[in-house]
Amino acid sequence: MSKTNNLFIIFGTSRGLGLALCDYILQFSDNVVLAIDRKKVTGASSDRLRRTIIDLAKTLSPAVISGLFHSPLQKNYKNLYLINNASILEPIGPIGEINAAELKKLANINFLNYAVIINEFIRQAKNLKARKRILNITSGAAISPQYGLAGYCSTKAALEMLGGCIFLEQQVFNQVQIMSFRPGVINTNMQKKLRESPETNFRNSRVHEKLYRNNALLTPEYVAKIIYDTLTVNKKWTEPILDIST
Repeated sequence: MSKTNNLFIIFGTSRGLGLALCDYILQFSDNVVLAIDRKKVTGASSDRLRRTIIDLAKTLSPAVISGLFHSPLQKNYKNLYLINNASILEPIGPIGEINAAELKKLANINFLNYAVIINEFIRQAKNLKARKRILNITSGAAISPQYGLAGYCSTKAALEMLGGCIFLEQQVFNQVQIMSFRPGVINTNMQKKLRESPETNFRNSRVHEKLYRNNALLTPEYVAKIIYDTLTVNKKWTEPILDIST
């Protein structure tokens, strides 16, 4: 393979922002996508789209992640992009009233496994000559406590802090670039769950319902293009966080 191709490794491509991002990336012939989802996604793999199933809800061993990255990182790509996009909201409700198993599942998907994934990606890719960028899809909820979303808010905050620490470390090592990306309020299934949640579980459900009625939500396709431009253009990587809503 000639050194003109770009590899995008994306967690969470079955719907919403991840699906829109995958579709947008594949419009460009130099791009290859490794799409990683918890379950089988409709649509066959191709020369430029390889699909893999890894269940982030379970605690992943470093060996599983090492095997995931080993083959793709042996190829002579010019640019390597890791996009940690998959996340969940549930359980929604006050702490002390929610299911503990669901809370553990949320922690695994939104943060704990990403710590292992990022560590292994840097370990395997650090000496490659390719440009390497890691984009963590976080949320304004990382710095905005929400009634009923303690699990979601705290795991997004943890992911941002992890990225911030790595950002400082990489000012010394210069092996990869990393950024947390807050995508604003997007019209996805996640938003639908928020506005349909009873106020006893999520106090701001009416706020999100109003945003939807007023057509104030961003489309996944719009945000996908911003993400692609952020990844592929040399600007904006001098800070650890990019919030497109500010």
